[in-house]
Amino acid sequence: MENDVRSIDVRTVKRELEEQGFSVVRDLVSADVVRTIRDEMEPPRDALSDHGTRQSRGLKPHLSHPNIWSVLSAPELTSALDELLGASPACIQSMYYFKPPGSVGLGLHRDKQYIRVEPGNTLAVWIAIDPARTENGCLLAVPGSHRQHVEHRPDQQSPFEGDRRVYSDIHMSVPDGMSAIPVEVDPGDAVLFGGHLIHGSLPNESVSSFRRSLVGHYVRRDTTGVSRRHHPVLDVAGNQVSDIEELEDPTFEAAK
Repeated sequence: MENDVRSIDVRTVKRELEEQGFSVVRDLVSADVVRTIRDEMEPPRDALSDHGTRQSRGLKPHLSHPNIWSVLSAPELTSALDELLGASPACIQSMYYFKPPGSVGLGLHRDKQYIRVEPGNTLAVWIAIDPARTENGCLLAVPGSHRQHVEHRPDQQSPFEGDRRVYSDIHMSVPDGMSAIPVEVDPGDAVLFGGHLIHGSLPNESVSSFRRSLVGHYVRRDTTGVSRRHHPVLDVAGNQVSDIEELEDPTFEAAK
C-alpha cells in the first residue's frame, strides 16, 4: 500500500494540538487502504449475528497484520510524528475497534490514565474506517481539557452512558465551562490527540451502520519506560526496542 498515506500539515496540527488538544487530518489514508484494512480485519460472519451491545476491539493488530503496520509506520506519518513529538517516534500499541449497531459508548477518559510513560506522554492517531457520525458512535472530545487538572473517579459516569458502560472502569467529568463535542469524520480521516485530552465515544444508536476505526499510540523513541502491557515497542523500521523499561501498569484510587 505504498504511497497511500498522505503528508500532514504539521504546522496546523501542532497549533491545534496546543490550542484544543486534538487535530483532524482529512484524507490521511486512501480509500484503497481503508478498504484493505476493513476487509482484512472483518470478523467471521457468525460473529456478526450476535454482537449484543458491546463494541469489541482487537489489540496490537500491527504485530500480526503487515498492512496495518505499513500504515502506522508510513514515512509520511512518522516524519510528521517526529516533528510533533520532537524526536523519532516509537509505536507502543494499536487497537482496531469493531463497533456494530447497538454498541455502547466508551467512557470519558485520558489515555494517560491507562498508559504509563516516563518521561513524557503519548500521541494517538485515530483513523476512521467507516463514516463516524454522532448516530453511530463517533469520538467525543473535550477541547482544552488537555490543559486542565481533572479528577479521575471510578464512581463517575460519562453524561451519555447511564448504566451502559464499556471499557470505562475509570471515568472523568467534563471541566466546568467546557463541553464534550462530537468529532465527525469520514473514512480515511484521522484524529490526532495527546494523552491528556479527555475523550470517549458515543453509543452506536444506528440500525445498520458500523463504526470501525484503527488507532496507533506513539511515544518518543528516547522514552525510558512504558507500561508493561504496551510492550513490545517498535521503532519506525519495525525493530523491537530493547532499551525502554517495562513499567508496572498505573493504578488509581477512587476519590473520597
